[in-house]
Amino acid sequence: FFGGLAAGCYVIATIAALFGSQEDRVVARAGYYLSLLALLPCPPLLIKDLGRPERFLNMLRMFKVKSPMSMGVWGLLTFSLFSGLTATIQGAKDGLLGRWWGAKALASLPQRLLAIPGAGFGVFLGGYTGVLLTATSIPLWSRSKLLGAVFISSAFSTSTALISLVLRIAGTPVHVLHKLERL
Repeated sequence: FFGGLAAGCYVIATIAALFGSQEDRVVARAGYYLSLLALLPCPPLLIKDLGRPERFLNMLRMFKVKSPMSMGVWGLLTFSLFSGLTATIQGAKDGLLGRWWGAKALASLPQRLLAIPGAGFGVFLGGYTGVLLTATSIPLWSRSKLLGAVFISSAFSTSTALISLVLRIAGTPVHVLHKLERL
């Protein structure tokens, strides 16, 4: 759930950053921050799901394209890199990191350019759980070839609701929120 939420927030933020107007930048800001926030519980939950912490480290030791678990760990790791980097750049642009030279250097990085491959990994992470479920031996799940798409659409809808809720609480004008609902 948290991985899908993080992925959806990130993809929506990227769409708002690339194609939105100046007033839509608030959606991008909130989406990048919420993506990182929703992503934080994912590694501990994945380690808990694997049973023992050394299994997680073992998954990082190898990269197997035909292993759904290996692809999931590497997808989560790569998406985490992009989400953390774009949220840090956004924090530097918003002045949350202070006025030292490092924050100015971070703020000058091409956030929109970095967000494009990050959005691709976000779509991967959003549908990953559904694809993983189809790789199980449970007949109901293994026969459903569209489960990944269902999980992606669920990730986008719940992320849109979360961003709308946070922006409404923050007092964002209603016409900006109505644009978000049309996504």
